[in-house]
Amino acid sequence: MEYSLFQRVTCDFGCGESPYQSFLLQYAKSYTAVERTGSQHITQRTILADLNKELPIERNVAETVVSFSVFEHLYNPQTMINEVLQVLNPMDS
Repeated sequence: MEYSLFQRVTCDFGCGESPYQSFLLQYAKSYTAVERTGSQHITQRTILADLNKELPIERNVAETVVSFSVFEHLYNPQTMINEVLQVLNPMDS
């Protein structure tokens, strides 16, 4: 039996060139990359957004959100924390 740590969507906020995508997809069913508008580190499937504002991503869809070395670059980190909480889907009991 194969163990799957993450059963649904994993979002990577401030993904850059998505260096963790292949690793995360070993444990997740899908990966959503969100990068700041104007970034040169984008792929075809990257969602571009201002990480200091509300993100154009569906609510309650992700089981896991990761963000590596991003918060220290934001004008208002609390906004991104609020967005993480909106995107996370509460686990079923």
